[in-house]
Parts: sequence; structure tokens; C-alpha cells
Amino acid sequence: MTYLCVLLPMIFAWAAFGDPLPAPEPADSLQSSDLFFERGYSEYLPGHLEAALSLFDSSLTYNPHNARAWHSYGATLARLNRHAEAQRAFDRALGLKPDYVSAWWHRGCDNSVAGRADTALADLAHAIALDSTVKSWPFSDPCWNPLLDDPRLLILTAPYTKDNVPKE
Repeated sequence: MTYLCVLLPMIFAWAAFGDPLPAPEPADSLQSSDLFFERGYSEYLPGHLEAALSLFDSSLTYNPHNARAWHSYGATLARLNRHAEAQRAFDRALGLKPDYVSAWWHRGCDNSVAGRADTALADLAHAIALDSTVKSWPFSDPCWNPLLDDPRLLILTAPYTKDNVPKE
């Protein structure tokens, strides 16, 4: 209690001068961004999408250069069928990290679901060019179902088809 009697007048005196709170150190912002990102991801996995979206948004407030957070923000928006916003988030992630395979992949998934086949296939081609293991992925994710019989998809994913996908 005596500490409180000493500290309160000091706090009020400091507040009276109107000094702003010190800005967080860059390392603190990055650590906060990572913390919000991890919490967002833990909400995303079980499908708590609104909570995940809010946490990814907080992550980006602390570090707007976090490509992982932009990617996850976009993936969450895509699952909420907010396609235009998802595309903008994927574009931000890819602007920060052009070789981000998962961002190309999820951008393509969202384009497939939204009925933009040409763009979806171009995104998939980018992902495959960066990592050839992506060739089998469309056959295990329902977001690609609208394109499973598209000959252009089958050319991109050869030798894989919906009938000969490797078992994981």
C-alpha cells in the first residue's frame, strides 16, 4: 500500500505533463506481431475464422511487412468467401515475398472457388514452378474441384490425375 501512495502521485505528475508513451521498440513490434500470428493460426486451424481474422489483423498492425500474416489473412478471408479482400491480401503477401509457394497456392484456390479458372491456373503454375511437389495438391483439396476435368489443369499437374494421386 505504501508503494501505491508513492507511485500514484508520480503517475499523476507524469500524466499532467502529457508526455506520450514511448513508442514500442521494433523488436517488441515484431514479437507482438508473431504472438498475434501464432494465436491467429491456432484459431484458424479448427475453423474459428472470425477470431483468426481479428488476430491476423492485429499481427499486421504490429508488422505490416509480415508476409505469413498477409497470407493467412488472405486464406481466412477466402474461407469466408470474401474473395476480393482475399486476393488483395494474397497480393500483399506475394509483393513482400514473390517466391511464397503457399500464397500462390491459396490465391489459386480462391480464384478457383470464385470461378476465375484462367487466373487460378496461372497461380497454380507459379506455385508449381517454385515447388514441383505442388503438382499433386489440387487432387486433395476441394477448392480445385471445379477444375479437376479441365485439360489445362491436367497438363500442369502431369503425371498426376484425380485417379493416381500419391498417398501421403
